[in-house]
Amino acid sequence: MFYRTVKDSSGRVVDRYLHPKLQPFVVGRVFYLTFDQDEKEKTRLNTRIAVAQTARLLLAAGAAQVLIVQWEPGLGKGVDDVIFTHGPERFEQAVEAALTYEQWRKWDDWRLDTRPSLRVCDRYLNFQIPQHEPIVALKSVQGTGKTELIANHVEKQREERPIFVLTHRESLAQALASRFNVPYRTEKCAEGRLFGYSLCIDSLHAGRGFRLEDISQKPCLVIRR
Repeated sequence: MFYRTVKDSSGRVVDRYLHPKLQPFVVGRVFYLTFDQDEKEKTRLNTRIAVAQTARLLLAAGAAQVLIVQWEPGLGKGVDDVIFTHGPERFEQAVEAALTYEQWRKWDDWRLDTRPSLRVCDRYLNFQIPQHEPIVALKSVQGTGKTELIANHVEKQREERPIFVLTHRESLAQALASRFNVPYRTEKCAEGRLFGYSLCIDSLHAGRGFRLEDISQKPCLVIRR
């Protein structure tokens, strides 16, 4: 471990500091962090915490830059596994694609987690869609009330942000416009202020009449069906 922890009498971590033997080599240097890429989700979570803690401590101690090297777990768990199985050239590619700590933080914040945060076993979906999550994915068989659930969510969000419904068919876009009570493609409110669209995703292409400058600058709710 690159750092040490300080705990209080109850065992709670109250401070962290770099390993004393590492301290003399930090100032002005560039560090590449190559932690193992484990396939177990719990281990990957612990690794991300360790990466973040190490990077922050290195930068605070005067490191010129900290870069995070990553690769697909299928290539091998550790650096030695990747080099042995796929050759040094493959690891060099991972090094060249390394992210700065700032870039890695943004990537990690927006990384999609494939584990469901909620499972239900009911005839119809009946729960509140989180309002402040940047991305919410729903997976359920036909006839379980997905559209009704989304419609209720749209109604709560209507006064706060424009609603955009994107789908793959014009007929479905028209049906959802009616269901979610948002304009279909070219409609606008009486004042000419755009407050939402339901449209086929092909309409986003240049020359199809969808003007990006019409979109409000405040956050939008985007529904992809």
